[in-house]
Amino acid sequence: MDERSLFYQDLIRKCNSSRESRREFYRLMRTYYLFGCDDSATMDTMARFNNIFPHLDQLSSFMFSPETTRFTINLGPSVNLEEQYKVPPMMQGIHREWHGQGDGGIDTDFKCALDWASVYASTFMKFRWKNWKRKREDGEWEEGGGLQHFIVEPHNMGFLREDKRGLYKQEAFCETYYITRSQLSNELEAAAHPNRVEIIAGAQAGAVTEGQITAGPIDRLIVTSIQGGSITGNASFWGSPLTMLYRPQTIEDMIEMTELYVFDDDIGDYRVVTYMAPQWPIWDRPLGKIFVPNLIPYIQICPRPANDYIWGHSEVEKLIPLQDMLNERIQDIRHLLKKQAHAPSSVTGETAIMDEMALALDTPGGLLAIASPASTVKSHEPTIAGDLWNDVRQIKEFFGEVSGLPPINQGKGEKGVRSQGQTQLLSQLGSTRPKNRALIVEESLDAIADLIVKVLRRYDKRPYREEKEGGVQFLANQFTSDFEAKVDGHSSSPVFLENYEDKVFALLDRGLIDKEEALMLLDIPLKALLKQKLVTKIEPAEAAAKKKEDDIKIASIMAKRQHGQGPAQ
Repeated sequence: MDERSLFYQDLIRKCNSSRESRREFYRLMRTYYLFGCDDSATMDTMARFNNIFPHLDQLSSFMFSPETTRFTINLGPSVNLEEQYKVPPMMQGIHREWHGQGDGGIDTDFKCALDWASVYASTFMKFRWKNWKRKREDGEWEEGGGLQHFIVEPHNMGFLREDKRGLYKQEAFCETYYITRSQLSNELEAAAHPNRVEIIAGAQAGAVTEGQITAGPIDRLIVTSIQGGSITGNASFWGSPLTMLYRPQTIEDMIEMTELYVFDDDIGDYRVVTYMAPQWPIWDRPLGKIFVPNLIPYIQICPRPANDYIWGHSEVEKLIPLQDMLNERIQDIRHLLKKQAHAPSSVTGETAIMDEMALALDTPGGLLAIASPASTVKSHEPTIAGDLWNDVRQIKEFFGEVSGLPPINQGKGEKGVRSQGQTQLLSQLGSTRPKNRALIVEESLDAIADLIVKVLRRYDKRPYREEKEGGVQFLANQFTSDFEAKVDGHSSSPVFLENYEDKVFALLDRGLIDKEEALMLLDIPLKALLKQKLVTKIEPAEAAAKKKEDDIKIASIMAKRQHGQGPAQ
């Protein structure tokens, strides 16, 4: 192994130095998120009411809404004004990739990544351009490509400097992932790798060994064979039934790969070095050869960032003490309810077998024979204090305080609030913390929009057309490089939606935009149909009514002039 390979291997080791400890942390966060308890619980002892899951679901819905998110492109000061006609079709290109086709778009993956970012503190989205070739109905071959996107869980990422926030501040970072042998073979063949035969042979020999390496807190089950109802494979069992729920199963042999990104001062860009486990080098390429130069193909999603810790803070970790309190209080209530349903009894003056007496007292229609007239049977039914249920309600309110969601923002009324104006004022004041969180999430969305445009400029061969009368066709690489793509008007978060719509109608009332532009800015159903109706029916009808009104005014003025009542000349 040469000096460069030793250097790469040392960087991978340093980047993954905290991986095992983070796996334990992520596993605990995942169990609390899904089941409201730690991984030592079983199906019998698990939380009866998991408040973390619905709470984070509501919090996530405040920070991001796939349905309302729209993007815009702002041109730089050096750009010719004629370039503005290329902006609308490029914006359509962003939304086409954002919503996607077939197996879903970036919007649905981003929502899923955001949900789990509240659990793990961070998640990542990875992008790459994939060329394809398919046969048309006429028998001719058609070539094209599209932007692929993947969710990367944090236990598969590693950074050289965890004390620095931001991917572009890192000198080196890496991702560990798993692929099938056939996928590796296809990628090696597509890239015409000179050693692909030896690499595949090495993967074949080490497939079972590599499968024994678990994938982290998700504990993926790698199945190697199924015979006679018996499953043979490699998995990490944590000794609890809960931890094995919602686990993906992979029956195909999986090969562990590591992709190292290290900044190279000589080329002024990152180098991408790919290894196959255990230490088999596959590729060593500049980033610009496989992606856009100086554009890292990863976007971090971190709703609670920290200035000195790249992974950020987990929302679940801050809710665990409250969930434990809730579990304890609900267990107390359930214990008392069971005693109410099956109240303890005491029998005095009898010497019969106690088990038989207990069974008779707890059986519907049970008969207890008492020999002594002096014997008595007394039931001890407990009462549940109202303070217990008040504790449950108070603990649930604490969840909102921790995450910045007061009751009024959760659709719950406040005592003493009756007027609509007062309710709106309290809602606005209470939404300041969710708005701050939404703006943090919006930064990741801005980065995705910027990445989409840069990827389209490099790879997309589809023709676009300028949005003006007589507009000419152009390619994405002819679009200016001096631009800024971002979320349009904070439309990604519902907490900003009402303010956004008010601004649109205010601009329309002041004549700064027309009705067609207002339709474009609003996220409403049947937008294309409404736009067609506006152009073909509403606007011509308004123009005809305006012309008729003008004709009446002109006729009135002419009539007055004929009778000598017109204005002085």
